[in-house]
Amino acid sequence: MPLEAFRRHGLPGDDFAWNRPTFIRARVDLDKLDGEIGAIVDAKRRLAPEERSALVNTALDDTINAIYRALKSAEAGRTLAARLDAIEAIGPLLATAFALEGRVRPWNRWLAHELATEPLRTPAFAGLTDLVERLAADPSADRLREAFRLLEGPARDTGHGAVVDGWEPDVGWLRGEAGYRQG
Repeated sequence: MPLEAFRRHGLPGDDFAWNRPTFIRARVDLDKLDGEIGAIVDAKRRLAPEERSALVNTALDDTINAIYRALKSAEAGRTLAARLDAIEAIGPLLATAFALEGRVRPWNRWLAHELATEPLRTPAFAGLTDLVERLAADPSADRLREAFRLLEGPARDTGHGAVVDGWEPDVGWLRGEAGYRQG
Protein backbone atom coordinates (compact mmCIF):
# COMPACT_ATOMS: atom_id res chain seq x y z
CA MET A 1 0.00 0.00 0.00
CA PRO A 2 1.44 3.40 -0.90
CA LEU A 3 2.35 5.57 2.10
CA GLU A 4 -0.27 8.24 1.32
CA ALA A 5 -3.02 5.62 1.11
CA PHE A 6 -1.81 4.13 4.41
CA ARG A 7 -1.98 7.54 6.10
CA ARG A 8 -5.73 7.74 5.24
CA HIS A 9 -6.55 4.04 5.67
CA GLY A 10 -9.05 3.45 8.46
CA LEU A 11 -9.69 7.12 9.15
CA PRO A 12 -13.01 8.98 8.75
CA GLY A 13 -13.79 9.62 5.10
CA ASP A 14 -11.69 6.70 3.88
CA ASP A 15 -13.38 3.77 2.12
CA PHE A 16 -11.74 1.56 4.74
CA ALA A 17 -12.77 3.58 7.83
CA TRP A 18 -14.46 0.40 9.08
CA ASN A 19 -10.98 -1.16 9.49
CA ARG A 20 -9.72 1.24 12.17
CA PRO A 21 -10.11 -1.21 15.10
CA THR A 22 -7.37 -3.29 13.46
CA PHE A 23 -4.83 -0.71 14.63
CA ILE A 24 -5.81 -0.56 18.32
CA ARG A 25 -3.17 -3.11 19.39
CA ALA A 26 -1.21 -3.37 16.13
CA ARG A 27 2.52 -3.84 16.49
CA VAL A 28 4.98 -2.23 14.08
CA ASP A 29 7.84 -4.68 13.63
CA LEU A 30 9.70 -2.83 10.90
CA ASP A 31 9.71 0.90 10.22
CA LYS A 32 12.25 2.01 7.63
CA LEU A 33 10.94 5.58 7.75
CA ASP A 34 12.47 6.67 11.07
CA GLY A 35 9.32 6.06 13.11
CA GLU A 36 6.84 7.52 10.61
CA ILE A 37 4.93 4.24 10.22
CA GLY A 38 4.74 3.90 14.00
CA ALA A 39 3.42 7.46 14.30
CA ILE A 40 0.75 6.78 11.67
CA VAL A 41 -0.35 3.61 13.46
CA ASP A 42 -0.35 5.42 16.82
CA ALA A 43 -2.63 8.13 15.41
CA LYS A 44 -5.11 5.46 14.32
CA ARG A 45 -5.27 3.89 17.81
CA ARG A 46 -7.09 6.86 19.37
CA LEU A 47 -9.64 9.40 18.26
CA ALA A 48 -8.51 12.94 17.57
CA PRO A 49 -10.52 15.50 19.61
CA GLU A 50 -12.63 16.63 16.64
CA GLU A 51 -13.47 13.08 15.57
CA ARG A 52 -14.16 12.13 19.17
CA SER A 53 -16.80 14.85 19.54
CA ALA A 54 -18.45 14.11 16.21
CA LEU A 55 -18.50 10.35 16.87
CA VAL A 56 -19.93 10.78 20.39
CA ASN A 57 -22.72 13.01 19.06
CA THR A 58 -23.63 10.61 16.27
CA ALA A 59 -23.29 7.35 18.23
CA LEU A 60 -25.08 8.74 21.29
CA ASP A 61 -28.01 9.90 19.18
CA ASP A 62 -28.10 6.52 17.40
CA THR A 63 -28.11 4.73 20.77
CA ILE A 64 -30.91 6.86 22.15
CA ASN A 65 -32.92 6.40 18.95
CA ALA A 66 -32.65 2.60 19.14
CA ILE A 67 -33.47 2.60 22.88
CA TYR A 68 -36.46 4.87 22.24
CA ARG A 69 -37.79 2.58 19.48
CA ALA A 70 -37.18 -0.53 21.60
CA LEU A 71 -38.98 0.95 24.60
CA LYS A 72 -41.97 2.03 22.51
CA SER A 73 -42.20 -1.45 21.02
CA ALA A 74 -41.76 -3.14 24.39
CA GLU A 75 -44.51 -1.06 25.98
CA ALA A 76 -46.80 -1.80 23.01
CA GLY A 77 -46.20 -5.56 23.33
CA ARG A 78 -44.17 -5.83 20.09
CA THR A 79 -41.60 -8.20 21.57
CA LEU A 80 -39.64 -9.02 18.41
CA ALA A 81 -39.39 -5.38 17.36
CA ALA A 82 -38.29 -4.41 20.87
CA ARG A 83 -35.63 -7.13 20.90
CA LEU A 84 -34.28 -6.19 17.47
CA ASP A 85 -34.14 -2.47 18.30
CA ALA A 86 -32.47 -3.21 21.64
CA ILE A 87 -29.83 -5.30 19.89
CA GLU A 88 -29.31 -2.46 17.39
CA ALA A 89 -28.60 -0.14 20.34
CA ILE A 90 -25.60 -2.20 21.50
CA GLY A 91 -23.19 -1.21 18.70
CA PRO A 92 -23.63 2.55 19.04
CA LEU A 93 -23.74 2.23 22.85
CA LEU A 94 -20.27 0.66 22.77
CA ALA A 95 -19.05 3.20 20.21
CA THR A 96 -20.28 6.02 22.47
CA ALA A 97 -18.64 4.62 25.60
CA PHE A 98 -15.28 4.20 23.88
CA ALA A 99 -15.49 7.53 22.05
CA LEU A 100 -16.28 9.39 25.27
CA GLU A 101 -12.77 8.36 26.33
CA GLY A 102 -11.21 9.13 22.95
CA ARG A 103 -10.89 5.47 22.06
CA VAL A 104 -11.77 3.45 19.00
CA ARG A 105 -14.40 0.77 19.61
CA PRO A 106 -12.78 -2.66 19.22
CA TRP A 107 -14.13 -5.48 17.11
CA ASN A 108 -16.77 -7.46 19.01
CA ARG A 109 -14.51 -10.50 19.31
CA TRP A 110 -11.83 -8.34 20.98
CA LEU A 111 -14.13 -6.38 23.31
CA ALA A 112 -13.47 -8.46 26.45
CA HIS A 113 -9.73 -8.59 25.73
CA GLU A 114 -9.54 -4.84 25.10
CA LEU A 115 -11.39 -4.03 28.32
CA ALA A 116 -9.19 -6.46 30.27
CA THR A 117 -6.06 -4.91 28.73
CA GLU A 118 -7.19 -1.30 29.16
CA PRO A 119 -10.43 -0.82 31.10
CA LEU A 120 -12.57 2.21 30.47
CA ARG A 121 -11.79 4.87 33.10
CA THR A 122 -15.31 6.27 33.45
CA PRO A 123 -16.74 4.75 36.67
CA ALA A 124 -20.23 4.45 35.10
CA PHE A 125 -18.78 2.04 32.51
CA ALA A 126 -17.43 -0.47 35.05
CA GLY A 127 -20.26 -2.92 34.32
CA LEU A 128 -20.57 -2.20 30.61
CA THR A 129 -19.91 -5.72 29.33
CA ASP A 130 -22.31 -7.21 31.88
CA LEU A 131 -25.02 -4.76 30.81
CA VAL A 132 -24.38 -5.52 27.12
CA GLU A 133 -24.66 -9.26 27.80
CA ARG A 134 -27.89 -8.81 29.76
CA LEU A 135 -29.29 -6.47 27.12
CA ALA A 136 -28.52 -8.93 24.33
CA ALA A 137 -30.01 -11.85 26.26
CA ASP A 138 -33.13 -10.11 27.54
CA PRO A 139 -33.71 -6.54 26.39
CA SER A 140 -36.27 -5.64 29.03
CA ALA A 141 -37.50 -2.08 29.48
CA ASP A 142 -35.52 -1.87 32.73
CA ARG A 143 -32.29 -2.85 30.97
CA LEU A 144 -32.93 -0.43 28.13
CA ARG A 145 -33.42 2.38 30.62
CA GLU A 146 -30.30 1.26 32.48
CA ALA A 147 -28.37 1.59 29.21
CA PHE A 148 -29.77 5.10 28.67
CA ARG A 149 -28.84 6.17 32.21
CA LEU A 150 -25.39 4.59 31.85
CA LEU A 151 -24.57 6.95 28.95
CA GLU A 152 -26.48 10.04 30.04
CA GLY A 153 -24.23 11.10 32.92
CA PRO A 154 -20.90 10.68 31.13
CA ALA A 155 -22.32 12.34 28.00
CA ARG A 156 -23.46 15.36 30.00
CA ASP A 157 -20.18 15.46 31.96
CA THR A 158 -18.19 15.70 28.71
CA GLY A 159 -20.29 18.40 27.04
CA HIS A 160 -22.70 16.25 25.02
CA GLY A 161 -25.84 17.00 27.03
CA ALA A 162 -27.42 18.76 24.05
CA VAL A 163 -27.71 15.41 22.26
CA VAL A 164 -29.60 13.97 25.23
CA ASP A 165 -31.73 17.11 25.58
CA GLY A 166 -32.62 16.82 21.90
CA TRP A 167 -34.84 13.91 22.98
CA GLU A 168 -37.05 16.11 25.19
CA PRO A 169 -39.83 15.81 26.22
CA ASP A 170 -39.05 12.09 26.44
CA VAL A 171 -35.83 12.13 28.49
CA GLY A 172 -37.68 11.46 31.75
CA TRP A 173 -39.52 8.57 30.12
CA LEU A 174 -36.24 7.18 28.75
CA ARG A 175 -34.80 7.30 32.28
CA GLY A 176 -37.90 5.57 33.66
CA GLU A 177 -39.12 8.60 35.61
CA ALA A 178 -42.34 9.30 33.73
CA GLY A 179 -44.81 7.69 31.35
CA TYR A 180 -44.55 8.24 27.62
CA ARG A 181 -46.25 11.36 26.33
CA GLN A 182 -47.61 11.19 22.83
CA GLY A 183 -47.41 14.50 21.15
